Amino acid sequence: MMPLCGVFGYTQIMAGLASGQPTVLTASFDPLQTVQLADRHNVVNFNATDDMIQSILDNNDLEHPLPNVRFVGSAAFATNYAELAARAEKRGIKMIGLYGMSEVQALFALQPLNLSFLERIAGGGKPVSELSAFRVRDPDNGAVLGPREPGELEVKGPSLMKEYYLNPEATAEAFTEDGYLRTGDLAELTEDGRFLYLQRMGDVLRLGGFLVSPAEIENHLISHDEVIDSQVVGIKLADGTQRAVGFVIPRNMADFKEDTLRMHCLDSMARFKAPMRIFALAEFPTTQSANGTKIQRAELRRMAEARVSG
Repeated sequence: MMPLCGVFGYTQIMAGLASGQPTVLTASFDPLQTVQLADRHNVVNFNATDDMIQSILDNNDLEHPLPNVRFVGSAAFATNYAELAARAEKRGIKMIGLYGMSEVQALFALQPLNLSFLERIAGGGKPVSELSAFRVRDPDNGAVLGPREPGELEVKGPSLMKEYYLNPEATAEAFTEDGYLRTGDLAELTEDGRFLYLQRMGDVLRLGGFLVSPAEIENHLISHDEVIDSQVVGIKLADGTQRAVGFVIPRNMADFKEDTLRMHCLDSMARFKAPMRIFALAEFPTTQSANGTKIQRAELRRMAEARVSG
């Protein structure tokens, strides 16, 4: 279901050809046609954007719309991904977290199926190839980190790209001396030999001298009964320090109380992680891409800077 012009879709169709397995293609995505074709052709492998799964769930009344599919790999672009995955699970669609990028031919790792629900849907996992390797490095001092210590993810393996075409400077910057690719992603290792994708390094917050994933604060805000969804970005103050600013979609706009949500954070989190301001929005700014709908975090940062300085 991925566009064949992108690396993910291209590598899927090439894998099907190389292994001699049939592949079901459609001219464009249609949720009802997708369900019908998956049943007719006994489709067992399925990767999809969050929007596709949402559309399949919303546009048919079948109790189990994809009964033959073993699991659905998804990159979790939607901010309500856990809620979506739970809805899908109730209708027999088992979601699983993946990790990949074009530089490693799209798919690099996936979560084991035997994990608990929340662990299984998280981005990251174990490499698909036993010949692949990964590690996490402190971006400040260069030290290789152990489990539960967030840092930049580095990967290598048989699917790793050779170079950026006609750009030796970018290639040299992307690779370590021993051949690992610097992914630009914040991740942490787990004790059982997996890694968890946390955030793009460009979106990571440096609060109180520590690297903090916005997702940690976002999940805490969503845990409040009055919040449907949240996004957290960082802004620099005049003194050069970075602070978190939150945006939430409240269940009832009229009942939104910023002070209540700030106390919700201050009561349960380190004070430096609590957003300095929290604003209510009817919806987040988004953009469409080949991988589905993405939140415009740059636009949220611009909004945060304007509202705080104003």
